[in-house]
Amino acid sequence: MGLGLYKQGTGIEAVKFFLRQGAVVTVTDLRSAKELEESVQGLVKYYGRLPRTKGVGWGLVPRRGMGQAPTLRFVFGKHREEDFKNTDLVFQNPSVPATSPYLRLAARHKIPIVNDWSIFLSQHTPKLFVGVTGTRGKSTTTALIYEMLKKHYHSPSRTTVRVSGNLGVSPLSFINEYKGEPIVAELSSWLLHHFPGVKKSPNVAVVTNIMNDHLDKYRSTREYIEDKENVFRFQETKDILVLNYDNAVTRVMAKKARGKVLWFSAEKRLPRWVPLEDLQIPGEHNRANALAAAVAAEAAGVGRRDIAQVLKTFRGLPNRLELVRKVHGVSYYNDTTATTPDATIAALKTLGASVERLRSRDRQCIVLIAGGADKRLAYEELAKYVKAYCKAVVLLKGSATAKFQKALNARRYSLDAKVVGSMREAVHITAKHVQEGDIVLLSPAAASFGLFKNEFDRGTQFVAQVKKL
Repeated sequence: MGLGLYKQGTGIEAVKFFLRQGAVVTVTDLRSAKELEESVQGLVKYYGRLPRTKGVGWGLVPRRGMGQAPTLRFVFGKHREEDFKNTDLVFQNPSVPATSPYLRLAARHKIPIVNDWSIFLSQHTPKLFVGVTGTRGKSTTTALIYEMLKKHYHSPSRTTVRVSGNLGVSPLSFINEYKGEPIVAELSSWLLHHFPGVKKSPNVAVVTNIMNDHLDKYRSTREYIEDKENVFRFQETKDILVLNYDNAVTRVMAKKARGKVLWFSAEKRLPRWVPLEDLQIPGEHNRANALAAAVAAEAAGVGRRDIAQVLKTFRGLPNRLELVRKVHGVSYYNDTTATTPDATIAALKTLGASVERLRSRDRQCIVLIAGGADKRLAYEELAKYVKAYCKAVVLLKGSATAKFQKALNARRYSLDAKVVGSMREAVHITAKHVQEGDIVLLSPAAASFGLFKNEFDRGTQFVAQVKKL
């Protein structure tokens, strides 16, 4: 259910997995065939040929060695009740909310509902499984732990370390050849939703922080937190839970832990042995990510020397406060994965602080590109930081943009805030507001649906337009 628009995404890998089993697969998605063309082409590339057939879908001719001839059908632009009642299994793509009436229909008919992790964990129990969740910082923390584990395992044994989940590939892409290698995975609330079905959790679990998010998909913050807590809900007493002492929600989680709780704190700089002075990625939020990664990696057996070496060399991930280029003394930053107001506040504070060190006056030197699809989040706090740091705001059209404008007006933000309908227009408008030493920051504080395929497409378009300047 839900093919998705990522070439290497969960939906694509699920289709491949089930077809390898010789299954009859119906992929149903509310989007049109044209919108999903890129995803379908991912299957074309994998199998070699995907000719059209009569009826609702497509015929598929597999390559050799793929088992029995499978059947694949697509239903575009709608869901049909019969597809959720007359089936053996429903695979839920992460983008499909648990509140979907079609999932409820399947549940009423006692049809099992699964995702890629519940399938993988039903067949495998990794000896070392590091799972990272949270509202912000998951990707960077996961990437740091992955680099630390690679450094640790490469020298003595050249053991392969798998990176999976939101940051890496779906576990279904390696389920058949998996031999017990260490896994580090970025686990969103959507991926964690079906962990109760297999009653397993990572033996080293990390929760970076919990803030309001995804309220467009969850009925309440409590539901969102309950999915997050699946990362440690089924741990054993010998397992490890790494929590953020600076976050009120994660402090409460410690009371529910079955295993040993280890803390990190950017405010208190804990643990003190972590060499934050060598950290190459900017911002207080990244100091917290580095501390979380160091604690988790040490719990997984990595030595402190290897941890320190990774912190000295890690340069960050694309799309996260990524410096794209400087043009006539103006710095352009891509922070497209900032899909919440809290994330954009962190970006403004980080870049604003860097400017303050260079300038004794005039903090308002950032032109912010923001706005997009609403996730039922509040923008009042972000408006305060925009007023403090931004000389202008360019807003991308979307359901969240009006809320953001209202919050800016309440703060009596009198500077320019123009609404645009494309990234090209947004980038070119910023040129009217910048001078040498200024910053243009794409940090949307909203989802990407509407103008873009996804948040990464949004970032790609920004980078492309900046490179044309």
